[in-house]
Order: sequence, then structure tokens, then C-alpha cells
Amino acid sequence: MGQIIFSIGIIMALITAAKLPAPEAAWSTSLPWYGLAVGITLVGLWLWHRAQSSLEKKYHAASVANSTGTAKTNLVGLLIKLETEIKNLSQDLKSLTSEDIIIRVERILQLYLWPVVTQQGQFIHWLDRTQTLHIILTVAETERLLNRIWSATTDGYLEEAYRLGPQIVNIWKEGAVTNLTGVKI
Repeated sequence: MGQIIFSIGIIMALITAAKLPAPEAAWSTSLPWYGLAVGITLVGLWLWHRAQSSLEKKYHAASVANSTGTAKTNLVGLLIKLETEIKNLSQDLKSLTSEDIIIRVERILQLYLWPVVTQQGQFIHWLDRTQTLHIILTVAETERLLNRIWSATTDGYLEEAYRLGPQIVNIWKEGAVTNLTGVKI
């Protein structure tokens, strides 16, 4: 409804603004109609915005209601699997070939880390801001270090890749999963 009123107001304003004043007059005789059209446009814009806001509130309430339960379980499960995979990678790092390291890092990124990154906004609904911040920072630092391991390995600097493995594990000791202790799944 707001879009229709807004459109009518714009059309009226364009039509009334097109009339030039008479040669002896300073203002057009359609100036009051132009003012009315601008008023109608503003009312239409206000109604349109109000309708959008109410739709967003309804959608947000529905998404928060739907985001509990299964989504929370999946996201927390992904974090726990991500931590396990990182620990396994760190332990196996020196015994893997360059190709195996690259494959493992890509697998961790694709199966665990990137799905967590795409859904990390959900944590704000379940946790307080401090806990959410710790999780997001831990995941971001993990992604950065995994990318460094991948890059060092592809460039042939395996010693650097070996050195970065324990750093990721240390990040997780104080980071994400320890901040999930208060979360009820």
C-alpha cells in the first residue's frame, strides 16, 4: 500500500512541477498541488518503510524461533568436529606429505570451517556478545593459520607449516569450544 501511495505522489509531483508559471507570475498556479503531491509522497514513503520494518521484525522473530534446536546442534557439532580435525592435523602434520597436507587443509576448510563462518551470526542469538566474539575471533584466526599452512606447504616451506600446527591447537584451547560450556543444546 505504501509503495502505491508513494508512486502516486511521485507521479503527481512530476506532473505538477512540469507546469511553468505564467509570464507575469513568480510562481506556478500548481504550486499548492505540488506541495500536496510531496506530502502524499512522504506519507507513502513512511507507510512503505513501516510495512518493511514490520515484515523484517516478523521474519527475524521467526528465524530466531527456528534457529534453536537443530541449527544450534549442527553449528556446535561443526565446531567440535573442527577442533578435532585441527588437533588431528597438528599431530599428523610432520608425517604427511605436502600433497596430503594440502588435501587435509582444504578438507577442513570446506567441510568444517567455512560452514561455521557462514552461520556464525547465529551465535549472537544463543550466547552473549563476549562469548560470540571469542568464537568468531577463534574461527577467524584458525582460518588465517590454515591458509598460512596451505600457502607454506604449496610454496615448499614445510618447516613453517610444521611450526603453525601447534599454534592453531593453542588458539582452540582458549577459544571457541571452551566458550560453549554454557550453551544448552
